[in-house]
This record gives sequence, C-alpha cells and structure tokens, in this order.
Amino acid sequence: MEYLAEKNCGQTEITWNTGVSLTSGNETYFTIKHLAEFSGIKPHTIRIWEQRFSFLHPRRTETSRRVYTPEQVILFLEICLLKQNGCRMNHIARMNSTEKEAILSRINGPQKYTKTVHELIGSMVAMDIVHFNSILDKCVYQWGIHETIKFVLIPFSERTGLFDSPEKKTYRRNIFLIMECIKQKIYLGIESTQPVTVPGKPLTALLFSSGSSTELPLLYLYYLIKKEGFKIIYLGKYFSFTELDAICNKKRPDYIVTHLPGNYHYSDLNKFIKCMPCYLPGSHFISTDRSLPFDKHFYYYSHVDNFTGVIAY
Repeated sequence: MEYLAEKNCGQTEITWNTGVSLTSGNETYFTIKHLAEFSGIKPHTIRIWEQRFSFLHPRRTETSRRVYTPEQVILFLEICLLKQNGCRMNHIARMNSTEKEAILSRINGPQKYTKTVHELIGSMVAMDIVHFNSILDKCVYQWGIHETIKFVLIPFSERTGLFDSPEKKTYRRNIFLIMECIKQKIYLGIESTQPVTVPGKPLTALLFSSGSSTELPLLYLYYLIKKEGFKIIYLGKYFSFTELDAICNKKRPDYIVTHLPGNYHYSDLNKFIKCMPCYLPGSHFISTDRSLPFDKHFYYYSHVDNFTGVIAY
C-alpha cells in the first residue's frame, strides 16, 4: 500500500509500502481502485476520462500511481451522477458548479438513492460526521428506516467495504468515524421491526466468529431475518465454539447464519459444520461473504453472495 512521508522541507511525499495507510496528518488519500469501488466505474474508464477531460488532476506517487484527495473523490462522484442521468461528458466538462447543482437537485426516482449513497461516501471521505448524520436523519424522516436501510445503508456499506474487514482498509479511520452512526440506524430498524408471527417459523441462531472486529454485518443479518418473521437467537461476536455447541444442543436451531470475512482461517468452524449431521440433524448452516471449502455432499451448508440471499432460505 502507499503511504505518506514528510520530506525534510516539510512537504508531504507519497511513497509506496505495504501495510501502511494512505494518510498524512488529518488527510486521507484514495486510489483509483477506491474510486472504482465507490462508483462502480471501471478503472480503465476513469483513466480515459482523465486523459480526455480536465476535471480530475490526481497526484502521483514516485511510482506514478494515482492518488486522490477527498475533494476530488466528491467531484468524481458528482460527475458519475451527472453521467448516469443522461449528461454527456463533453457537456459535464464545461459545466460550472451552479449548473451541476441545478441538475443534481432535480434527481428523483430510483436515482435518488444512488445520489444519497454518493453523498454519504463524500461525507465519509471528508470525515464530516455531522453532515453524514444529517443525511441519514433526513432519509429516515422522508423514507422511513426500512427504506433507508434497504436502498441507502446496505448499498453504502457494500461500496465502502464495511462488510469485509474494514480495519484493513487504507481509509479505516474514515470508516470507524461513521460506523457507530450506521449501527444506531440498524438498531432503530431492528427495534421498529414488527415481524409477522407465523406458526412453526424456524428458529435462527446468529453467530459471529473472531475473523473481524466489526459487528455491523451481523446486525444487518439480524435486521433482515427478523423482518422476515423468524425467531432469532442473537449471539453477537467473540465467543468460543464450545459455547456455540452448547447453545445449539440446547436450542436446536433450524438455521445457523454467520458472516465470514475473507483471508481468515476457520478450522474450528469447519469442524463444527462437519459434525452437524450427528448432533443437529435437520439444521442448516448459511454463510455470507466468504464461502467455506465444502462440496455438494455437505448438503446442510450453503453460501450466499449477499445478505438478501439469506432470507431466500
């Protein structure tokens, strides 16, 4: 990863090294990969835009890698919105700030959610927690908590990597600044959910292994599954598989659901799942994000790519 080092003359030099954040003082820098993740625009397309138009001027590292300031990230996301709403790039390049704002303010329909997600990303990269909170409060007031979670918070979290070991992101301090705000909104969604009581609805146990330091993915799962009317045992994070084994033997859950971040070894969890047919016959294990190395013979284990896929079971 790239990092910033102070030169003797007091200027900031951007260099390349593994495992260090793209930060300098209170400033965080972002790469073209980050821009692609935030916007869904491929890096190749971003490079073409930079060559043909003059609205982005990334800094360069000693190895000629691009880095972007928070202000450039916000501008780039505005350009993406204008492009998605039918504006030609030649026209966007000639627009002044008043023209851009006039078009952006008229965005409605499904694109209003994309606009809001981009605004949240802009507040995160600028570390503007007050604006971030105000955006979410406005969403909840206008659309309600459930619509806000489904169309704003989940897409925002997926684009910014909140579900996949955010503590390893180069902009992790930006993420941690807004994490608690998001969790509070999910708690509100959980508390305000009135699940439909369905006789015989399966019991679901949620677990969270120690592969990640954040509880946010599990809270999303809790919210989605509760909203479907399931009864839930919420175990939270950081507990032993001995405790999980004891709880499962006592409660006999029909489903066990967890979120597995990548790049982590789950030997104890693999053993637990392999033994399930013996002491939890009929139970099913579902994981999101990372898939465990089980073949089709392990019919009681399933992996889904996204959270909404869990409720399909």
